[in-house]
Amino acid sequence: SSLKKGRDARRKADLQEVQKALEIYYENNGKYPTSLNFGSSLSDSSKTYMQKLPTDPKSPACEYKYITNTDNPTYYYLLSTIENNLDQSYGVSQTGYEDPSNPGSKLQCGSCDCKFYVSSPNASPLKKL
Repeated sequence: SSLKKGRDARRKADLQEVQKALEIYYENNGKYPTSLNFGSSLSDSSKTYMQKLPTDPKSPACEYKYITNTDNPTYYYLLSTIENNLDQSYGVSQTGYEDPSNPGSKLQCGSCDCKFYVSSPNASPLKKL
């Protein structure tokens, strides 16, 4: 149980750090990146915003997920799984979240259910399942 809580705390901290880097990226570029490659850097042609984007502590089974509108990336969602079934903190849904591009289906973070997210300030809330 304490190992699960520790991994969950790391997931939340990881996504909050990526969130900060994305907001600085947005300030400089007027849009968010069209995709993220966790394990690689977050940069543009002139600046590096994160040397290495984190990966889920249980990777490759569980993965962090980034969702945006690739045609016009003006919002984003960052998602991860949560292992502690008693966690009821902000942004956590023990039943998971609906995929906004495929209503009725559950978002997957690798082979794990996405149960925690942070988002850009202008993103609509994700629907809990």
